[in-house]
Amino acid sequence: MKEILAILLCLFLISCAVPDESERPIEPQQTLQKKLSDNTLEEIPEEESPVNETTEETLDDTQPLAENHVIIEIPEENETEEEVPEDNQTEQETTESCSETDTGQVCTFETYEQAEAFKTECEEENNRYVCYGYCPPANSHYCDRKYSDALTKCDDNDDCEGYCTVTREFLMEEFGQPVVQQQNCTDCNGNCAPYPLRECDVYNELDDEVVNTHWQVCN
Repeated sequence: MKEILAILLCLFLISCAVPDESERPIEPQQTLQKKLSDNTLEEIPEEESPVNETTEETLDDTQPLAENHVIIEIPEENETEEEVPEDNQTEQETTESCSETDTGQVCTFETYEQAEAFKTECEEENNRYVCYGYCPPANSHYCDRKYSDALTKCDDNDDCEGYCTVTREFLMEEFGQPVVQQQNCTDCNGNCAPYPLRECDVYNELDDEVVNTHWQVCN
């Protein structure tokens, strides 16, 4: 009996000495996490990423450029148009050159339009327009006023402002030919030419009782 009591007493003492796990106080979660981090977890150093370094270096290199960026203004080319003198302009006004004659005017031109306008104006004023040969604009263009003694009777050049002339019909009647050279014509009468006669005109001159045909082909 004594032995059984002794065993029961030992068991009781043992049960009192070892506390129940459920009766232990619960530590705060933060304290537990701290213990775990201090005792079990080791900080693993992060590996340096070469890509990130390159990117950071690139950004560091370009950053000053962005901060100190300067816009260089390129000067515009001078677009001012040079004033061209009127005399040297591409489209120049065509000019004409005219001079006065004893009975009118003689002109040279640069265009056929100018020459045609000159002819029209001359004939509208009851004057004679004449140009010899093929008559390009640069040739002489005449506008002749009629003589005051036009077609009056004469037997010599001294009787006229211009020339004393006879007609082709007169030559045919007197000499039987339309052209004569130094043909004597006593007691012949003619008429004063109504307009000036020039080198390229065809006419029969009566002077000092001599008839002479003037004709020359002009180009």
